[in-house]
Amino acid sequence: MRGASPDGVLIIASDAAARTAEDAVAAAQGRLLARIGWDDALDRFEQQGAVAIVLTEAAGIDDDLLARVLPVLDAIARREPARIVATIEPNQIDLVTSALAGPGVDLLCAPTLADRVVALCLAGS
Repeated sequence: MRGASPDGVLIIASDAAARTAEDAVAAAQGRLLARIGWDDALDRFEQQGAVAIVLTEAAGIDDDLLARVLPVLDAIARREPARIVATIEPNQIDLVTSALAGPGVDLLCAPTLADRVVALCLAGS
C-alpha cells in the first residue's frame, strides 16, 4: 500500500487530538503541511492553496464551530481533488454527515490510530 500523499496533509485538530493525528500522518508516511486548530480553519482556507488530504479530528469540538467549518471542507472536496478524512464521535454522526456529503470524504467513527493510517493511505492512493 502506498503512503499518504507526498503533496501533504493538513490537520485540523484540537491540541488534545493533535498528537494522534500527527502520529497517523507519520505512520502513513505522509508529509505534514501544517496543523491548525478548528478556530483557525476558516482563515486558513482563505489562504491555503491546493491540498491533497485534510485530516480532521472532530471529537470534543463544539457543534456550532463544526457547523461553520464543515460546509467549507465539503466545498473544498467538491471543487478540488482533495480528500477529507474526518474522524468523529458517535454523537456527531448526524451533524457531520449532513455537512460532509460530497465525494472525496471518508468518515471514521471513533477510529483507532490504525484506522486513521489506513484511511490516509487510501486517500493518498
